[in-house]
Amino acid sequence: MSICIGNHISIGGGGGAAKPNGAPSNLILTSTSDTSILGTFIIGSTNQDGHYAYYSTDNTNWTKAINASAVMLDADNSFIITGLTANTLYYVKVCSYKGNYLSEFCTTQSVSTINLGAIPAEYLDASVAASYSLYKIESTYAGNCLKIRRSSDDTEQDIGFVGNHIDIDAIATFVGTGYGYVTTWYDQSGSSRNLVQATFISQPLFYFPTESVKFDGVNDYMKTANFTLNQPETAYLVVKRKKNTATEIFIDGKVEYTGRIYSTINTKLAFNTAYPNKYFSTTLELNRFKSVCAVFNSTSGVIQINNYTEATGDAGTNNMGGITIGCGGSLGGYSNSEFKEVVVRSTADDATLRASIKTYQMNSFNINNQNVIGVIGDSTVSVYAPFSAISTLVGGDRIYNDSATSGHKIAQQNTLFTAFRDNEQCRVVFLLIGHNDLGLGTILTDYQALVTQIRAITNVNCKIIMCTLIPSKSYSVSASWELLNTAIRGGANAITGADGYIDVANSILNNGSNGLKPEYSETGDDSHHENEAGRQVIANLWAAKLVELGY
Repeated sequence: MSICIGNHISIGGGGGAAKPNGAPSNLILTSTSDTSILGTFIIGSTNQDGHYAYYSTDNTNWTKAINASAVMLDADNSFIITGLTANTLYYVKVCSYKGNYLSEFCTTQSVSTINLGAIPAEYLDASVAASYSLYKIESTYAGNCLKIRRSSDDTEQDIGFVGNHIDIDAIATFVGTGYGYVTTWYDQSGSSRNLVQATFISQPLFYFPTESVKFDGVNDYMKTANFTLNQPETAYLVVKRKKNTATEIFIDGKVEYTGRIYSTINTKLAFNTAYPNKYFSTTLELNRFKSVCAVFNSTSGVIQINNYTEATGDAGTNNMGGITIGCGGSLGGYSNSEFKEVVVRSTADDATLRASIKTYQMNSFNINNQNVIGVIGDSTVSVYAPFSAISTLVGGDRIYNDSATSGHKIAQQNTLFTAFRDNEQCRVVFLLIGHNDLGLGTILTDYQALVTQIRAITNVNCKIIMCTLIPSKSYSVSASWELLNTAIRGGANAITGADGYIDVANSILNNGSNGLKPEYSETGDDSHHENEAGRQVIANLWAAKLVELGY
């Protein structure tokens, strides 16, 4: 059976089946390991039987992905291609199919699989108390990675590795259309200190979209049996923090406050503690995987995220005596989080050693290549009075660098956004700023400086999307309001360096006289702030633009 790549291609005999009535679009690829690629896309048809993903190393000769986690039926719009070669550039494209007919292909995208490099010796030495990873840490390790329970009939099965990475296809085949829950995360250190959870409702999910072990923040956790593990100790996690609405504990020892890394409500902080009321903290952003390291060594404690500046202090002297992930050692403080790796060492690792291990984690789990959405704005975008921030209304599980602040001028947002640690990972940045600069003679030069600075500090492929100022009688009477909007639209004094704009000023918010419609106004009388419904209009415009850009 041969396949010719083209428009509405027939595979073998087409029969009388209808063709797919649309094609996929907006393919986004992520390298999830040294041998696998994750893809997501927008479905363009309504009558398809499913979708096919094709891959190539030369953009000429194509192979259809047929591994289990690449099979897409009906409305499936994500896939994982496995069995690839490490450190290799791959081209990928997707089509829909109906019967023997294929649609047109989406635009081809490319991504390189991860180059693991050499595993630091400290991953393997005698100081490792326990190690859990979705990678095979030791080449001679012959055991399994996880034990999975499938939701359809509660049967359990051990899952090993293919090459260096967990066997994703084995999980997909075993689980089928249901869910897979993790009952055991095997210790690769050789000490058999496995993380286990026998209670069904407390078992974390194996989460295909990020290839991680996902804890629900309600009652999920995993725990080892108690064992001798005394200070000094150093823990390394590859973890994603999912929310900041409660105190949440990522790791602890056998009981509470014995080796805890945790976050608190409504902050970006992560804390290190091994004794009640002894702690210190650093920043841990939401919704992105980070390499998190904590040294528990009495008054010489350390907590560090990626290779950013460390925080030091007195974390107390309690000994771990075991390992708990997903909550506190005495239960409680359940975390809404996703894990890819946990390594605990019975030493106080110095800065050089920590950097070696964390750099390897950041590389092997692609931590510095996540899709971050930037938000720059004032009170029309930020949380203001009873209203939600625009970013919270856009929807989807997106990562934000949101600097929007009530009362800020353009230059202030420039400074604040520049200070964010993950700007090099920004793929899209939205700007809705300038209301507090109206009447200032520097509004155009400050705005141009902001766009130029964003271009300098973000990813080379980042898309900068400007937004005209919201319609408002109290704003539009200023000549600067129309001056800036005209420049954003590419008219007189055009702002350069951006990748497009959203005309919020001329959106459905406008009452026809450059004012807010009453149904979208904070006060109902053309306030200079939109209400929650008005914010949702802006959020919908942003969401549509993200879809257009493939995010």
